[in-house]
Amino acid sequence: MLRRIGGVAGIATALAAFLFAAGGVTAGSGAARPSAALTVRSSDQAVARYLRSIGVDPKGVVVQRGKRNYAGPRCPGKRWNCTRATRVVQVAATHGTNTFVCSPASTGTDPSTSTCVIVQLAVSGQNVATCDLQRFDAPASISQTCLIYQKNALGKKTNKNIAVVTQVAEQQGAGGLQETTQTARVKQTNDAGPNNLNLQQEVIQSLSTSAATVGQEQRSTQEYEIAQCGLLTGVDDTCDFESPVAMSGSASSVASQSLTQRASAPNATTGSQTQIGTARGEVDQWTTSNATSSNTQEKSQSESALGPDVIQTQIDPGLCCSRQGTNPSDRFTIDQTVTQSKTLTNAPAFAALSAPTASFGSASGPQSSPQFNAVFTNCQTSGTCNAAVRLTQQGVTTLQSFSGPSVGNAVVCGVNGACQAQAGTATVPTALAFPDDPILTGGSPATLSVTLTPAQSPPDAGRETVLISAGGETCQATTGSPDPVTGAAVASCSLNLAPGAYVATAFYPGHPVTSASDPKSPGLQPSAASTHVIVFSVLDQGAFAISDLKAAVGNDVTFWSSQWSQANPFSAAPSAPNEMKGFAAALSAPLPTCSATFTTDTGNSPPPPDTLPGDIVAVAVVSGVTKSGSTLSGSIVGTAVVDTNPGYSPAPGGAGTGKVLAVLPC
Repeated sequence: MLRRIGGVAGIATALAAFLFAAGGVTAGSGAARPSAALTVRSSDQAVARYLRSIGVDPKGVVVQRGKRNYAGPRCPGKRWNCTRATRVVQVAATHGTNTFVCSPASTGTDPSTSTCVIVQLAVSGQNVATCDLQRFDAPASISQTCLIYQKNALGKKTNKNIAVVTQVAEQQGAGGLQETTQTARVKQTNDAGPNNLNLQQEVIQSLSTSAATVGQEQRSTQEYEIAQCGLLTGVDDTCDFESPVAMSGSASSVASQSLTQRASAPNATTGSQTQIGTARGEVDQWTTSNATSSNTQEKSQSESALGPDVIQTQIDPGLCCSRQGTNPSDRFTIDQTVTQSKTLTNAPAFAALSAPTASFGSASGPQSSPQFNAVFTNCQTSGTCNAAVRLTQQGVTTLQSFSGPSVGNAVVCGVNGACQAQAGTATVPTALAFPDDPILTGGSPATLSVTLTPAQSPPDAGRETVLISAGGETCQATTGSPDPVTGAAVASCSLNLAPGAYVATAFYPGHPVTSASDPKSPGLQPSAASTHVIVFSVLDQGAFAISDLKAAVGNDVTFWSSQWSQANPFSAAPSAPNEMKGFAAALSAPLPTCSATFTTDTGNSPPPPDTLPGDIVAVAVVSGVTKSGSTLSGSIVGTAVVDTNPGYSPAPGGAGTGKVLAVLPC
């Protein structure tokens, strides 16, 4: 039987928030929690109330009830209650079965975002969920999300929750940006029966070009959260780490994260190659029976170019993973392997960045090719945890292994294999973010800022260190006072960047703690971010101009020419006089500005500068030009940043042209 209780707005986001909070990792003080338990006897109205209580609009959700419920592309047979609906809550009758199969552009999946949402309820029955998102021809930017909630009840050892998650994205190209995000959140609640999960996340990114100038950028974020626990009458939030409810059946999870990033430019002498790969895993298992969890993170980054003026950057933070109870026979394994290599055939000499100290935050520069890594290993179990860490940078390998009921360790690597280990745990995720993309700044030094936001427990002012890199330089930034509500703290530092376009990266190495070193803090996990920075030049006197109709990113523009008026039509004003060649000699306010006026003389007097101050120049955006005698004047309504072409000369015949990179907001 199928009943539609109401499109669904925000179901993926809301259910993700619920699963995130219920898994013991707090998403924030505003994370949704259910107001009442959802059971197989719940009416459609009760299901709707439950969905609303976790922030989900129930409109359009199909409630599927029956002995054998199937949602997916291939109905098993006539005895099955089948649907191809994309948003389904499955409710199985006693001893019944729920089966939900999600794959790209099919049932349960949003094709535009590759988001799969599965909700299954059974009594003494079986829930089977498959989220299969595989793209071997993935576009340059892709996001894959699997959200699964399974509940089984009534004390039967035959009760089963089974989930299989497969996320694969393979990207190929020559240059530009490749970006992949993989998210999996699974919550399985049971009493006497087993909870079983098999999860795979794999990202392969490859860029190869024969160009003499390279611009290659690869970003990957992989995250999974697993919660397997028991049931408590009237409550669904039973995997909370503060007060978990143990099941009597077994719990089993196998999770793997794999990342391969390759960037090759054998003929490139200038440009940049940037790789950021972030991986995080969280597992909560609570059972009086046996619990086993196997977790693997295997990541590889490689960059190669001719050089010598190619900036190579590699950042690879990762964390795994557990909280497990309550059986002494529980077993937890963690295997973390990271390999980073970068090669310039014509390598320049540079000052290496020193490895962070045990306090995580000492750095020196400048440095032409930053290479950072932070691998955190967290494990708390009632049984035994076995963990192995293998980190290789530029052929230098660091090996560590741990065994025991509690493992807390962090290894942070700077450059060329220089690594520093510290005992401690970090249970709070963090996020780094630049304010804009791109960041526009005039002159040097350029001050860059990032915001560090923890999921909880805000950082202390002046305590957390972030390393910001761009253009072959690295500076050390320290957080200021955190926001009292969000906990976000801003860190800023300055880099000497010549006019040009850059990829900027930020790396927070995390803050592991022990009860002895910092009893009040749960520890902060590492994170990374990147953006683009455009450093522009401004003329010492006056400014070149373009019309408001031409001031759009990507437009080819003419800012100096005997044909300026024909090349620069206005959105409202009449055409400029032919005497306007594009140089505004006198401004009422310097650039960048959004509101000013200009005056200049007709012809080529006063003349523009003999040369441009740099390849990337700020120009005035004007809304019109009028003539009075030998004077031209008009209004400046904005500032655009132009990547100029060769060929400029101060004579009107030596046209000044280029492409608009950005328009400063007004």
